[in-house]
Amino acid sequence: MNQKRCQSYLELIVVLLMNSKAARCEILKCNQSLVNTDLIQTTLQSASVLTVLRRDCHFSNNFMELIRQLLGLYTDKPLQGISSEFVIGNVCLDMREFSKAREFYEQALDIFRIVSDRSGEGNALALIGDTFYHQDAFYQAIKYYKQAQAIFLATGALLSEAMVLYQMRASYYFMSQYAQAIELTERRLVIARELLLRSLEAHALHEQGNNYQAMNNISQAEKCYKQSWAIAKEIGAGELQVQNLRGIGDFYLSQGWIKDAIWIYREGWYSARQLSYPQGEASCLQSLAEAYLCLGDLEKAKKYNQQSVKIKQDIGIAFVQKPVTLVECDYLFQGNFTDVERSP
Repeated sequence: MNQKRCQSYLELIVVLLMNSKAARCEILKCNQSLVNTDLIQTTLQSASVLTVLRRDCHFSNNFMELIRQLLGLYTDKPLQGISSEFVIGNVCLDMREFSKAREFYEQALDIFRIVSDRSGEGNALALIGDTFYHQDAFYQAIKYYKQAQAIFLATGALLSEAMVLYQMRASYYFMSQYAQAIELTERRLVIARELLLRSLEAHALHEQGNNYQAMNNISQAEKCYKQSWAIAKEIGAGELQVQNLRGIGDFYLSQGWIKDAIWIYREGWYSARQLSYPQGEASCLQSLAEAYLCLGDLEKAKKYNQQSVKIKQDIGIAFVQKPVTLVECDYLFQGNFTDVERSP
């Protein structure tokens, strides 16, 4: 890459960083010839240098956002058939303009297929699935996720497959099709163990606990929560430990071991407070309220319920799944990132 071309990429990066998401779409349309793998490589190479020089959290976050928009959610390396249509689709997805994002992803999908970029094709299909997923059109989402999974499986892209399996599992879960959710989570566990990714394994075990709990197979759910908790403790994934403690407490409560459940919920609550993890704190307080209600202690049940409601109001809690990119997976695999779902 010559100096002049490199300078053009750097100038485009700066302009993109300085403008809003909406403005980025127009900027990308006007600079289609610069949207290629070299732009992404230049962005990745300059990210660490510029963020160190700026030492600005907001600037670093903007850079991470831009990298995610250039790469997409399902890969950690530049796609050979990258196009402005694909990147604009990512920006629209960030803005929650799902129908508009889908239009651009469909155009990008055609381009990936023309240049025989199988990885890009899988990414575009998965992202089209995401646009349906976020509109609660789960059947349509699964249709695209299955096509993406087939490509990731055929190309040996195990991390990408694990991510799309997560989305598929969530889709089936929200449709109350728990048997399918269990099957998909088992495949995620196979991938996690094959790649020796302990944090991914811990998260998948917790998801499996949620699946079994939804099926009212409480004893199997408890086994998964305990296994997940043990790994979470081993790798220092504090928030996941809290979530698993709550699941174990639910098992005790279902068995009528109310005092044991209360003890576990309290442990989760205290841990969440120490971690400054308000979602976990609110959930454990809600569980404590339910446990005391089972004991007939209405005063304590009311107290803990009110505390839980207050925390939820304070943080504007909304159980919505946060998309995780492969760029952020280093945090996930170290146990520093917790998936938050729209349910349990």
